[in-house]
Amino acid sequence: MESTCLDVSICIPVYNEKGALRQCVLDLKEQMDRLPYSYEVIVIDDGSMDGCIETIGDLGVRLIRHRRNLGGGVARLTGIRHARGKIILQTDADGTYPVDKVPEMLEKMKTADMVVGARVRESATDWKPLRIAIKWTLKSLASLLAGRRIPDLNSGMRAYDRDLGMRYAHLYPRGHSIMSTITLAFLTDGLVVKFVDIGYNVRIGKSSFHPFQDTYNYLLTVIRTIAYFDPLRLLMPPALIMFLAAFLFTLRNLVMFASVGTAPLFLWTVAFFVFVLAILSDQAARLSRQLSFNRMSYIYDKEIFEEKPR
Repeated sequence: MESTCLDVSICIPVYNEKGALRQCVLDLKEQMDRLPYSYEVIVIDDGSMDGCIETIGDLGVRLIRHRRNLGGGVARLTGIRHARGKIILQTDADGTYPVDKVPEMLEKMKTADMVVGARVRESATDWKPLRIAIKWTLKSLASLLAGRRIPDLNSGMRAYDRDLGMRYAHLYPRGHSIMSTITLAFLTDGLVVKFVDIGYNVRIGKSSFHPFQDTYNYLLTVIRTIAYFDPLRLLMPPALIMFLAAFLFTLRNLVMFASVGTAPLFLWTVAFFVFVLAILSDQAARLSRQLSFNRMSYIYDKEIFEEKPR
């Protein structure tokens, strides 16, 4: 892990973004040059094969290359690990996120642990109705389980404290759902998360969104992250519902048949086991977080090498 000596590290994961990468970097540097922050731009090349990296050779960025395509989650984790800034600013290289929101996001970071750019519209052209339905469903589920309204669960534009981002490194998946994981990790761990409304431009190039695979991964991410940080919130409601159902069935059978019956006994048993599972899971989660706090998972070192600014 790099030593921290700058204010901001801008991390841009890249995979075949020849049409947009150079302009993205130029726009970000133009915004940052107006602000009173020391900064660096880190481009993480996740095995690109379209020559996009050659387009930024004269822009003075830090280039970190994966020898093969490892996934967006791994690329973002690589950026976090190599960052020298106290604040990580993440965005995509496809031109979709508005860089003019960077000053506002960094200003809000003075009183927050993470600031997320919440997209106010979906501009993707492929799978658009399905994207909207999926994102609304997952966002609603995540908000319910996290106990707070989440305007945008998986936005790729956000700023957050680097040390806090590394705290949860062992939880980050390889794919796009890393953004959902970071959002839920900060929220369910009691950190201060703020949201800034942003626009969302039409993507330059082809999207890597896979509707069924990515939806499945996002759903698993929501459930897994909540289970890791707050299993009581996930398991206690079903236990209480089953206890209530068992009580009502027992009362009904006693009134109508003067006996308890087997169905209520089964419900009492299942409710008890789910209740005990919730308690044990909560204790295990607390112990796991304590043990993993200082044990970060550094992966794929042999697949990564760095090129210094040119």
